[in-house]
Formats: sequence, structure tokens, C-alpha cells
Amino acid sequence: MDEKRKMQSTLNHSLSGLKENPFLAQRVIEQAKGEPVMKKKISFAFILAMILLFLLAAAAIAEVLGINVFEVFGKTNARYAELAPYTTVGNTPEVSVNSVELGQTSAGINSAYYDGTSLIVGYAIRNGSYMEEYIPDETLTAEMTPMDNNLVWMANNDEEGELIAAWMQARDEGRKAGLVRYSVGPSDHTETDDGIDIRPRTEETRSGEDGVEYTMREYEAPLTEELQNLDQLTVNIRLYRSEDYLYFDGENTWTLQKTESAGAMRAVVQKAGAQSTVYRGTGSYQGRKLNASAAASASYATLDIRFDEPLPQLPEDHWYSFRLTDETGTMLFENECWDDSAKEGTLTYEGTGKVPQKLILRIIEEQEGDFDVNAAMNEAEAIILSVQQEN
Repeated sequence: MDEKRKMQSTLNHSLSGLKENPFLAQRVIEQAKGEPVMKKKISFAFILAMILLFLLAAAAIAEVLGINVFEVFGKTNARYAELAPYTTVGNTPEVSVNSVELGQTSAGINSAYYDGTSLIVGYAIRNGSYMEEYIPDETLTAEMTPMDNNLVWMANNDEEGELIAAWMQARDEGRKAGLVRYSVGPSDHTETDDGIDIRPRTEETRSGEDGVEYTMREYEAPLTEELQNLDQLTVNIRLYRSEDYLYFDGENTWTLQKTESAGAMRAVVQKAGAQSTVYRGTGSYQGRKLNASAAASASYATLDIRFDEPLPQLPEDHWYSFRLTDETGTMLFENECWDDSAKEGTLTYEGTGKVPQKLILRIIEEQEGDFDVNAAMNEAEAIILSVQQEN
């Protein structure tokens, strides 16, 4: 990872002041056409243009693949920061997509965490979207389908926000207006080489500098049995090049999407050394006895609860919250809510970035509105879940 960052820094320094232009070579060649050219010799301008384009492409790839996405998100998320040192990936080919509208788009999976039961993938896309005003001709409008007049696109950046705001103003005033967005983006599906579709749970994207967008994609944990405890896991995320049109004809809104395949991002993820640990404990809540067992790794945890009888039914806008903390008091983020009518169930949590030495469970009744969670936690019984040693 240090070598990648060093390479990126060197390239960025060498190319400071240059901006990527996919048509640079063509312009240089055209300018050179009027000059005398010796037979069977390549012009210096052509060679220079090719070198510049190569260096610009290399810099773009270094920018996408050289920055660990876990480190980017780790600036505001301690869990990702703790996992970042264990997210090096192998066999990560650069993906470059060229188009007239976008120029060169670079994409790649540059970091991922796999511990045998959970998976998190970080990828980056540079120069992946461009929007402009566009009034379609009759041929294109004939392909469009109607869209609710109250709906509108979501902006990916400030420039798109201004275009969308102008489009909305025109619509509200009854004037014709149209937009087109050219983009290269990932599929919602992540597949192994064997064709297994890994189910995603959440995804978050943050914008960086120079048109780079960083994304963290987390998957349902625990992973399905065929994906567990492998020495390595190969993941593939397909890319698609799209043209999306939004058009208001003065009365109605119309839309159209054209999509084509644009390759795939790929990475081989080695299993991290940390293993999932099992914890067990007993206690009571609301007069009901309970048995609890949990399995936790650095990235995730599952909690299995069994009561001797169902918990009391709660009024509307109230719910039971099963709060898990580790030995330091750090909270594990709860992903689901408990079913009031159930005697047993399973809840999943995001980990803290470290394998806990023990887990502490507190069950509280929460409600909408003004509610003091800290006070409720202090009053709740602390149920200790201790590590179970292997026989």
C-alpha cells in the first residue's frame, strides 16, 4: 500500500498543472500535419502526445487504486479505520472506460475486508458522471416512457444540483426542459468466479477530489455457507455505461435509459487473520429469563436470544432495543428491531473494528420523541456474555 501511495504521489507531482484531455493526441497530430514529415519516421509531437496520454492514464489509475477506501471512510468512522490495515487486495486490474462524453473513466476495487464470515468491499470511480442540458429530438422522445411529474433526479454534486434546479424551475413554469446524464457505474450485484451472487446490505458513497467517488459496500453477514472460511474470496462487480434522459415537454415528464456493459471491477481478497469468537450469557428482563449467545468478529456480530416466554406487547411507537457494547463501552450498531411477539430471534450488528474480549447486553424500551437513551442504559441490567473456550 505504501508503494502505491508513493507511486501516486510521484505521478501527481510530475503531472501537476496538467489536466486530462482524451483529445490531446488528436489535436497535436492535426497541428503537426502541416509540418514536413520525413518518410518512415514518427513525429516528435506524436511521441510526446502518446507519452502524455499514457502518464495521464497511469495517474488516473494510481488515484483510483492507490487510495484505500477504508482509510478515506476511517477519518470519520473508527470501525473502518481499525479494519484498514487488513484490507489489502490482490489481482486488481485497472478498469478504464473511454467515451466521447466522459473521456476516460477509471474504476477499481482497491480495498476489501473478509474474515471468513463477513465481507466489506471498497471501490473508487474517477470521472464517472457528467450531466448537461439536452432537448431530445422526435426519434428519441418516441422511445421515452412517462414519469410522475413530481419526481426528479438526485444530484451527485453541486453542478448537477444547479442543472436539476433549473430544470425544476422550467417545469414549474410550464417551459420545455431536458437533461441527459452520462455515467459509468457499478451493478448492484457482486459475484464470485463461480457465479455466486453475494447479497449486499448497505452501500455509502462519498465524493473526493478531482471527480473521484469512494464507495463502501457491505454484505449480509454471516455470508452463505459456501462463502465462509475460504483462504481467499474473488469478487467481481460489473460496470455499465449509461445515458439517462429526463424531459419535460411543457405538460408531462418523460424518461429514458440506455445501458451497455463496460467491463468489471475485480479483486482477490485474502482472509484476515482474526476469527469469529463465540460468547454466551444468561439473565432476565421484565421477569422473563433469557439465554443469549453471540458470534462476533472485528466487522460484525450476531446475537441469538431465547426467552422463556414472549415479552409484553408494547404500545405504538415503542420498541425493544437490544444494546450491545464491548469491554470498553463501545457500542455495536444494531441493524434490526425485535419482534414483540417472538420468544426467540436473531439480531445482527456492525462490529467495532476489533474482536471484543467480552460483550455486555442491555435491553431497553425505546420510544419516539424525547427519550434519554443514556439514562435507560444506566438503569438496565447488564448481562455479561463471556468468551466460550473451544474444547
